[in-house]
Amino acid sequence: MPSSVGNVSESRQLLSLAQRLAKDKRWGEATRLYREVLASWPRDVEALEGLGVAALHDNRAAEGLELLARARQQAPDNARVVGHLGIAQKRNGRLLEAIETFREAVALEPTHSHLINLARAQRDAGQLAEAIQAFQRALELQRDAPGAWSMLSNALREAGRLSESLDAAREASSRNPWFADAHLNAGAALHRLGQLGDAVASYWVATTLGSSRDAASANLGAALADPRCQGAAAPPEVGLVRRLLEAPDDASSMRRLGRAQLQRQRSATAVGCLERAAELAPSAAALLELGELLWELGHFAHAQTRLLRAFDCADADTETYRRFGTWLRTQPGFNLGGPAWQAILERCPDDADALLELGVALQERALASQATVLHQRAIALDPSIFQTYLNCGLALAAQGLFAEANAMYRRGMDVDPTRLSIVSNRIFSLHFDPQVSPDELLREHQQFGARFAAPHRRHRSFGGRRDPERRLRIGYVSPNLCQHPVAHFLEPVLSAHDARAVEVHCYSDVLAPDAVTARLAGLVPHFVSCAGWSDDKLERRIVADEIDILVDLAGHTGYNRLPLFARKPSPIQVSWLGYFDTTGLAAIDYRIADEHSVPEAVARFFVERVVRLPRSANCFLPPESPDPVGPPCLGRGHVTFGCFNNPAKITRQTLAVFARILRQVAGSRIIFKFAGFNDPAMRARFLAWLGEEGIGEQRIDLWEHSSLAHFLKCFSQIDIALDPFPYSGETTALHTLWMGVPLVALEGVTLVQRLASRVLRVAGLSEWVACSTDEYVRIAVSLGRNPEQLSPLRAGLRERLKASPLLDHAGVTRELEAAYREMWQRHCASSEPERAAREAG
Repeated sequence: MPSSVGNVSESRQLLSLAQRLAKDKRWGEATRLYREVLASWPRDVEALEGLGVAALHDNRAAEGLELLARARQQAPDNARVVGHLGIAQKRNGRLLEAIETFREAVALEPTHSHLINLARAQRDAGQLAEAIQAFQRALELQRDAPGAWSMLSNALREAGRLSESLDAAREASSRNPWFADAHLNAGAALHRLGQLGDAVASYWVATTLGSSRDAASANLGAALADPRCQGAAAPPEVGLVRRLLEAPDDASSMRRLGRAQLQRQRSATAVGCLERAAELAPSAAALLELGELLWELGHFAHAQTRLLRAFDCADADTETYRRFGTWLRTQPGFNLGGPAWQAILERCPDDADALLELGVALQERALASQATVLHQRAIALDPSIFQTYLNCGLALAAQGLFAEANAMYRRGMDVDPTRLSIVSNRIFSLHFDPQVSPDELLREHQQFGARFAAPHRRHRSFGGRRDPERRLRIGYVSPNLCQHPVAHFLEPVLSAHDARAVEVHCYSDVLAPDAVTARLAGLVPHFVSCAGWSDDKLERRIVADEIDILVDLAGHTGYNRLPLFARKPSPIQVSWLGYFDTTGLAAIDYRIADEHSVPEAVARFFVERVVRLPRSANCFLPPESPDPVGPPCLGRGHVTFGCFNNPAKITRQTLAVFARILRQVAGSRIIFKFAGFNDPAMRARFLAWLGEEGIGEQRIDLWEHSSLAHFLKCFSQIDIALDPFPYSGETTALHTLWMGVPLVALEGVTLVQRLASRVLRVAGLSEWVACSTDEYVRIAVSLGRNPEQLSPLRAGLRERLKASPLLDHAGVTRELEAAYREMWQRHCASSEPERAAREAG
């Protein structure tokens, strides 16, 4: 006789232990404990259910059915118990009863597992239409379920729906290329469809995976015996599979079969062939090919394993590194961090091409210090490759090493003085260097205009199109009409443009269009994808479109079209979003600004004529985001400052000012967040610099890149934001205020030094704008020492931003259109000789 359980507490303990034992498949021990509980509590549903399931696993089907029926009597609305009863009924041959019971379980709780059980029972009963529907419902709940796709494939094939059966088998094998049943089912569907070559390949892969080997071998034999697989007319896959049946270790034939399947876009089958080939004859090339394929199929962990193994092979040579580097350029999600990959990159042979490709791949992953090492090695090997100097300069600039970046750019200009990209990058990077004066920056831009832009100038007449009041054709040119800060500023304007006043054309140089590109394209009547077009071709298109005002949204940033603007394809040309300084081109007539970004005293630093919109130079479309939260200091007991800007903007001198603030606000901490902080050298540099200022590592957090959604959530972790200087941050400032975080900014002289202060002033928050570093410290310390004032400040910031011109999309757009109209009227009132003389002067 089993001992009785005297109280509820003891029975619950025994029941919990029995359930843990059952989870570990220790059915005998679980059975003993379930029976002990039932001896005292014979109606306990969980004990009855557990003992019934254990009986089924011990092949005591009748006992399991009786126990689960009793459990169901006690809990008729418990979907799990009802589902287990259906399984017991099916195990006891009572299939139709099981179907009805499974239907009840689905009605109670329509889960993936209940629907799968129902579908399998219906299929066994020959109710194929109902089974297919149940499988499909299950897959709507859980699409990433290879087994369910495979079972659906079986049911569809049995129903004669062969093409759908093949599609379902492909879904199964793409989710798990190592799933034998998926290949077996694909082979069966292909066989009946008469696609014998692919069927034979699928069957052969299934024979290598074990669990369905006997069935796959039988099906393979039947397929090979088909008259269509005989003689010279047989598909090429048939000959390869026959060869493999004769020589199972022939890795070369396996690889050929895999590549043939890949060409036919049968990636999962190709994985099976290439995997087996790599097991038999591991080589760098074979593992690299397999790893790349697995990555593209989304099997990232498996891909990493194969790719790491590739570089451990004895034949991992220069070609391996070249090929890997080229592939990496197309796979931005591949993580090269960690000691294993660092060691592999350090072993890269002395080959300039491989080093160049891998260096760029590292840069794209914000591993600038490691990229610099590879670029410098490439330059030492071959000093004639212009692109290496450009990339090395970019990597140095990303680390805030401005003098070194400038020297690298100059070396690249010596190698090829005709490349405008390196000149623009050099000009761009000079803005980060606090030692470069506004006058020096103006001279650099003017020299660019004289040397590179003026020779492209076209002298054409636009006189026939003058009418001061007609509808204007506005053209926007940008490489950033995608998920990029420029789009946050342009999209609200495109949405709000008055179609009666302007006809909008967008010329998109986006290399990889995304969802934002598609959305922007839907906002305008004319959207031209011109990536890869020559300046000649784009010029012809703009002239043919008779654009009245052509607007540059790139300046000296990447993939700009300044040489195109130098040709003057439009009578009026304007510089607006995307760049924070003069372009240096006399052919660009105007710069759009406002009184806070380019006051009168700063206008002299622009070649273009500055046109100030009345309230704000632009407006902003906030991203989807959570609501702002209260200051975290109230729960933590200490204030947290934050700077979520590019670390290249944060100089040693900037950190010294930040440290002054931290020293004066007792117990305070600081969080830095940006992609560059996944670079170990960047992290070490920041920690060392702050350490020299007396700020220990325990007060510093360095957070890496994340999605925009997570980036916005991270603002809930800081109390006060600190804008960097001399290079300010406009988009980050707007995100900061939108998320309800006060921001302190230092207002400088030039536009690039006033990006955040302009935002604050337009939003009516001038009290957070400092005109000296001492004032900057004072404002930040005052906020940090009075945390009680942060709650009301944070609570109202988003609404304040909404009420400002920064989010008045229609209003700012009307003001922009008025500026365009005034430019056009001025053009109509002037004569061509006057304009030519003015531009020449």
